Amino acid sequence: MFRLSIQKVRSAAVVALLLSILMLAACGGAGPTELTIVASEYAFEVPEEIPAGTVSIRLENTGQEPHHAQLVRLNDGVTMDQFMAALQAGETEALALISLEGGPGVVAPGTTSTATTSNLRPGQYVVLCFVGDPEGVPHLAHGMIATINVTGEPEVQEVEADGTVQLADFSITLPENLEANQVWEIDNGGQQPHELAFIQLAEGATMDDVAGYFTAPPSGPPPFTFAGGLQGIMPGSTAYLETNFEPGNYVALCFIPDPATGEAHALLGMVTPFTIP
Repeated sequence: MFRLSIQKVRSAAVVALLLSILMLAACGGAGPTELTIVASEYAFEVPEEIPAGTVSIRLENTGQEPHHAQLVRLNDGVTMDQFMAALQAGETEALALISLEGGPGVVAPGTTSTATTSNLRPGQYVVLCFVGDPEGVPHLAHGMIATINVTGEPEVQEVEADGTVQLADFSITLPENLEANQVWEIDNGGQQPHELAFIQLAEGATMDDVAGYFTAPPSGPPPFTFAGGLQGIMPGSTAYLETNFEPGNYVALCFIPDPATGEAHALLGMVTPFTIP
């Protein structure tokens, strides 16, 4: 009887140990936290809180205008009031109080972006839309700002990528083997923040048409459509982007301004054309 009881206890302990291992394995393979940001005119719908670690972010645009979702983290000790005051003073003042943490690039009305993935530290985060309204006023000036608290110990998940994009001051190097549907690791090896924005050229449009549109006062519709991308990340940072390109001619570029000149990085050479067959 005594031996049987010991055997039962040992068996129960083995089963419990196996269950614990299986549960830990399941937790470890659960994948990134899923975050969907819903955009409209002029507001974001976001959860109040998400766990720190690897976060996969999508932007659902339910509005009538294009929108993006630039995710930023307030530096430790910085308040929302301080950040909002800095935004009023200018982009340079605001950038000194935050770190850029990626997020989905511009998506058209009625569409949902592919996923961008970032590793988020605990802290207070802000979602912003810098896209201009029909009069050119940035959406954030209309109140298109939302806050998210990121809490807990970061759980970093491994992301498998099909290729790597190198961002530098001032260039963009894309993977050699481009396909419509891939996952790209995006590394910012520069000394400044950079983004990876995509535009798709209109039928018959050329790079000269694009350059003319950005350097002269626009007249008529643009010779391109925005095609998503990854919002700004800090120097030395890495983020990930799912691609879902239709066949066509595209341009990868960065619109973040250079502090020294005030020029967009695209005007300093951060432009790379590419084609998806």
